[in-house]
Amino acid sequence: MWDEFLAFDPDLASKVRGMASQRDFLSHPDMELTTNLIYSTAIAWGVYAHQKAAIPENENDTGALAECWNRHFKHDQSLDKTHYLTCVKNIKEKKQAVIAA
Repeated sequence: MWDEFLAFDPDLASKVRGMASQRDFLSHPDMELTTNLIYSTAIAWGVYAHQKAAIPENENDTGALAECWNRHFKHDQSLDKTHYLTCVKNIKEKKQAVIAA
């Protein structure tokens, strides 16, 4: 992401770098993706932007979002759109459980 996309847009690269922690990023940049939601979200959007992905306009259309993920972001070939949809369902169920509590 950095070498293929952000390196060519210094202003955007600076904004994304600003979302990462100051010290940990330098010693463990990949770990930042698992511990920093803001930074990892920016990198994920960068992946979509770099690939010029057509992001579905309807945020509730999980089928279209799954297709977008499958086409542009998935790295593990054993996963498919069903995996994405299962994860979304699990997140929604947990959110409802918290709201109900």
